[in-house]
Amino acid sequence: IGMFNDWLAYKLTGVLAVEPSNGSTTGIMSLEERAWDPEIAKECGLRDDLFGQVIECGEVLGTVTADAAVETGLAEGTPVVVGGGDCQLGMIGVGACEPGQAGVFGGSFWQYEFNTDKSTPDPDYRVRVNCHAIPQIWQYEALAFKPGLVMRWYRDGFCQAEKAEAKERGIDDVYEVMNERAAEIPAGSHGMLCCFSDVMNYIHWTHASPTFTNFELDSERFNKYTFYRAILENTALLVRGHIELVKEATGNEPDELIFAGGASKCSLWAQIVADVTGKNVHIPKVKEATALGAAVLAGYGVGIYPSISEGAKRVVKWDKTFSPNPDNKAVYDQLYVQWKDVYKSQLELAEEGKVKSMWRAPGL
Repeated sequence: IGMFNDWLAYKLTGVLAVEPSNGSTTGIMSLEERAWDPEIAKECGLRDDLFGQVIECGEVLGTVTADAAVETGLAEGTPVVVGGGDCQLGMIGVGACEPGQAGVFGGSFWQYEFNTDKSTPDPDYRVRVNCHAIPQIWQYEALAFKPGLVMRWYRDGFCQAEKAEAKERGIDDVYEVMNERAAEIPAGSHGMLCCFSDVMNYIHWTHASPTFTNFELDSERFNKYTFYRAILENTALLVRGHIELVKEATGNEPDELIFAGGASKCSLWAQIVADVTGKNVHIPKVKEATALGAAVLAGYGVGIYPSISEGAKRVVKWDKTFSPNPDNKAVYDQLYVQWKDVYKSQLELAEEGKVKSMWRAPGL
């Protein structure tokens, strides 16, 4: 049993091993020991000869073989360092190497990661706990489904005029035009609510049917940019929900957030996240934090850095910080309560089969 990154490393080196950050997502590892748990495997009816050696992230697994060198163009004998999970590496790539730090990674899906020095699972099984790529640190992880895909759908389905305008103005990214217009819509989108992904519930993982609601037939206030801003706000409400969910499980919440990934390029989105959560939001210069974290891990593995955290300190630089606008607090506090109530009702409709769920886990 292994993960894709383990297989890739095996193809390069001929050495088959599993690392604990991705391996722990199988549910068959002891989080505390960062090793396979034979009792869990037994309960699952799995043979004990399926489990290979576990090697820590950042250790040298082997070197590129002659065959792999021919296939890839890499030099034979190049050291291959054990990698890690995407968000674990992302946390390294934003310098989040200590307990109590939190990161939000915005892409097709959005993930909230909270570092902890305890491997205790959530007793209600709503959020999952994984091993960090750094020994003796674990991560509570909560996943928001499809925010980036929703944005793409809305752009391609409704924003042809903005694409033409962006081309005419010499703007490479049409989202810049959309964000300019959405910034003119007041916080709270005139009370309009967008419901796509729910907060994570790992033991019953399903979502309501996608909806926009609580809008009026007033084209001046409720135009395409109001709908667009509501999408941005829905995702920020999810971040707040995940912060609260992890706080319920651990008793802890971060003082501030780090925001990376493609979505962090959007200043409006970052400001909305700050306003909705009430926390400072720090944006790194390198938005593709997972790639940077992998480079840090490789540097540590071959001796460039004395530790993973020191490597992160040397390479992570900051772009800007967004602070909460106190004028928007009351609006978003009310919107958050309303959104939770509305989403609960929307989810009930999906659970009853009256509407189609946006996504549900196989078997539910």
